Amino acid sequence: MPTFRYPCPGCRTTNSLHDADCDFEGVSWPTIEKAYTDLLTVLTAEPDGMAESTLREAVHGEWGGLRKAALDALEREQRVVEEGGRLRLLTAAEFKELVSEPTRDPMRTVYEHGSVPGCHDNAVFAMVAWYEMVGLSWPETRENVVEWLRESGA
Repeated sequence: MPTFRYPCPGCRTTNSLHDADCDFEGVSWPTIEKAYTDLLTVLTAEPDGMAESTLREAVHGEWGGLRKAALDALEREQRVVEEGGRLRLLTAAEFKELVSEPTRDPMRTVYEHGSVPGCHDNAVFAMVAWYEMVGLSWPETRENVVEWLRESGA
């Protein structure tokens, strides 16, 4: 079964099997991917960002629920940030820096305090899973986990 890099903004699947109540069931994958690429194309051209209303006007085609959901997904995944009323696509370096230190519990606690005896393997697995979840490559994940092991003494 083919998989896609851009998840469905409704149910986050990366294949053609949507959740039963997904708003985008039946929407073709090229259409879902186009919603993301349309947004990214416009945001990439404006490194200083833009207001959401400007983004809506600049995106090719009609703005609708799919594009709004894709934008919400990009914000949730911290690929797009809002600063001073402007939406801005983070650079690769900014994104890597942002996600290199977990900010949400329970991962923040594991990151800040290390693991406890008897749970070291689980803590390492959790850190690897965290970095994979936020989209870092394997070399970046390995680098961050090794750094965490050194700093935390785990």
